[in-house]
Amino acid sequence: MSEKFLRADGLVELRPAPAAVAEASRTGVDLVTRGELCTACLVGDWGLSLLRAAKTLCDDCTWLESEVSRRAGAARSRAGRTAGDGVVQLAGLSDPDDASWAPVRAALQLRDARLTVLLDDAAASGMAVVELDSVRDHDRTVRAVSRQDALRSGLLDDSAEARVRLFAEWLRLLAPEDHAVRADVLADVPALAHALRAHQVGVMAASARADVDRVGRETARALATVTRAPLALGAVVSRLVRVRLTRFARAARA
Repeated sequence: MSEKFLRADGLVELRPAPAAVAEASRTGVDLVTRGELCTACLVGDWGLSLLRAAKTLCDDCTWLESEVSRRAGAARSRAGRTAGDGVVQLAGLSDPDDASWAPVRAALQLRDARLTVLLDDAAASGMAVVELDSVRDHDRTVRAVSRQDALRSGLLDDSAEARVRLFAEWLRLLAPEDHAVRADVLADVPALAHALRAHQVGVMAASARADVDRVGRETARALATVTRAPLALGAVVSRLVRVRLTRFARAARA
């Protein structure tokens, strides 16, 4: 069975099952084994990419932020997002003097602090805490814990209610003024959790429809190929027969 680990450096690492590795090798698919962990809920994640270097919220929490802002009649929060509307330099993420990246760095620091607490609590409870190779420094290792173990023990909660509460706390710590404007909306945890679950169902349904459409297109192409093959073979045989009959007729006349 595949296993996912939460790392102290904010990454998620997937250890795929041997069967999954074999299937990927057979089909030529590259397995994505590392991702970035959401700075708010510590549940959602996304694949590593330079194009997503400024991303700090998973898709669910991004939707939640938008929905909370809409219900509060407020503009989108800038918490966890690069400041300003201009082009930012990627190197600024690690430059403490680059103010445009300050909101992103603050979100990452909050995530690191939460992960430290989670890993300390895991170790104190006797849960297996492993050391995995550091991505940034190959001579070092980082602590990590199984996501499934953390969920089973209650150290991690992936329920919609928990994610709403964690997002509210995330916003309060990173942008108190934005939180204040949205406080009444965020206080209604059951309503937001219900809306989040409905959103997740909608996303899964859309994904399923897209998969069905894709399979339908692939099936149609395959059937077209299979249909064309006999027709092409028939045309070749017909030409061959005509050539032989022509040669026979010429030989008879000779």
